Amino acid sequence: MPPRYSQQFKDEAVRMVLDGPRPITHVAAELGIHETSLGKWVSQYRASLDSTPPPDADSLELVSS
Repeated sequence: MPPRYSQQFKDEAVRMVLDGPRPITHVAAELGIHETSLGKWVSQYRASLDSTPPPDADSLELVSS
């Protein structure tokens, strides 16, 4: 059975990839996890950002030039 990682661990690992210039392979090696797992977590995080609905047009303030 593969090891289970806490959500906090996953979030921190994703933050390490997104906040710095280090590639997934380097962060995964540093944390002792498989790069495929970390890549999946990063993809899931990015997908969660994409699935956030855009703001309602009525709630946007129009700026005239």
